[in-house]
Amino acid sequence: MNLQESIRRILREELNESSFFRRRINLDEVKKLLPIHAEQVYGETKSYEQFKYELTLRAVEAIMWNNYELGWEDLPEKEEIEFVNEVANMFNKTIKKLYNSQYRYVPLQEELSNPINSIRRRLDVVDWLVEFSVREIERQYNGICKVRTPETFLEIVIEKTGDGMYWDYFANTIDDDSDEWNEMYRFISIYVEQKFGDKLKQYYHTQCVELK
Repeated sequence: MNLQESIRRILREELNESSFFRRRINLDEVKKLLPIHAEQVYGETKSYEQFKYELTLRAVEAIMWNNYELGWEDLPEKEEIEFVNEVANMFNKTIKKLYNSQYRYVPLQEELSNPINSIRRRLDVVDWLVEFSVREIERQYNGICKVRTPETFLEIVIEKTGDGMYWDYFANTIDDDSDEWNEMYRFISIYVEQKFGDKLKQYYHTQCVELK
């Protein structure tokens, strides 16, 4: 074994033995994120135990990405599984309430007769996707000033937000060129522009001034 391989082995051992997640994850932040992802995870899982694990995993990985830009492929898998199970059990009562609350929702297939309701009851997720879209644009363009105008910046945020809603919620239910999706996308566009338009344009100007 050469020196480089030895160094990698030692680093892996230290990582697996360290409190990698405990040193980085604020449990109050995890608890705040659980309701945001509950509805989506409920639709993707088949049992409470699976729901509990996946919901906690989603919150933990969101924090790791938002705070440290570490994706799942960067995280120590074994320690992540152990940590997520531990936190899921810790918040069992909270997660159980979120799980039971999902029964009040009408199944998505029944909502498509009135597709705007499908988006309207997910506006908190749209808000989160707007923030995510801004970060993705900053990464993709290496600074939002590479986007030509604040209007273009807003258009790209709307497009990425709509793409996120489609792939996270509707890809297995409706076609992206269907009337149902087009109607929902128009609603998302209007909502994002009305709620975030001025803030996003101001953010664009602020960032570009700071970079000059």
